[in-house]
Amino acid sequence: MKITRKTTLPALLISILLILSLSACGGGSENEQDENLAVTQVVETAMAAITQTAAAQSPTPNNTPTFTPAPSSTPTATSGPTPTVPAIPTQTSVFQQPSSETSTCDIGGFISDVTIPDGTQIAIGSTFTKTWKIENIGTCTWNKNYQIVFNGGTQMADDVAYRFTDEDIEPGETVEVSIDMTAPGTAGTYTSYWVFKNDVGQIFYVDGGSIYVEIAVGITPTPTATLQPNDPPTIVINTPADEAIFTTGDTITFSGTAEDPEDGDLSNSIEWRSDIDGLLGTAASLNFELSEGEHTITATVKDTRGATVKATITVYVEAPSP
Repeated sequence: MKITRKTTLPALLISILLILSLSACGGGSENEQDENLAVTQVVETAMAAITQTAAAQSPTPNNTPTFTPAPSSTPTATSGPTPTVPAIPTQTSVFQQPSSETSTCDIGGFISDVTIPDGTQIAIGSTFTKTWKIENIGTCTWNKNYQIVFNGGTQMADDVAYRFTDEDIEPGETVEVSIDMTAPGTAGTYTSYWVFKNDVGQIFYVDGGSIYVEIAVGITPTPTATLQPNDPPTIVINTPADEAIFTTGDTITFSGTAEDPEDGDLSNSIEWRSDIDGLLGTAASLNFELSEGEHTITATVKDTRGATVKATITVYVEAPSP
């Protein structure tokens, strides 16, 4: 702010000087005294007016302008709930599946081995085609960019990954997945493991694991003998006759014959046994003195394949008459 001063003070000073000058020109008469007194009063009055005017016109420190800053336009923060900032979406597949983990989006279910069941005999270095039947039991559609990928074991295919469908496989549908392979050049049992990969490079599994092919290379299986039906042998007790009576101390001759369709004559393999005296011996014919009593005699024969036949008679041994 700029201060403007008035011109009243210089005019009063000029008037005072003019009055003093006039009073100096007068004599010493009574009239002069009255005039001097009047001049004096005028001068005093003028000086008082000058003092008052100077006091009124002199600027004071209170008139010094001060700068008052304008209110800041920055708003005052107020407390309240923090607003939720929505996350920026990223470009992913329909389902973000962790790598190497089974998900509800891409899951396979094993149906069957269409070709090359486990343990199939394959000649050394020969080619074969392995085919699995797999069901889509997840929630995502498999498309032509899905692949079957080698996951371990013996690599018998030319590549490590193959596309397995040209059409979309909807959830609930099945697909036959085939890979051409070549058997190793060394005899042995080999297993090759495979998993699946979706169209964004994420691995998924069949029933929570790998599918595989297992072959036996250059191993000739032991032939299983074809067994012919086994006809059991036949046995006949020739002597003694059934219910024959002997006296204590008699020597009894036991004889018989046994024949087998496969083994031929088994007569010398006949086993003779008494239910009282026990084992009598093994032969086509033998002599034995039985103790007193009623004996059940059993003749038994068995062929080389385990077929067994028996024949029985009853023999009485009595004490001699008095």
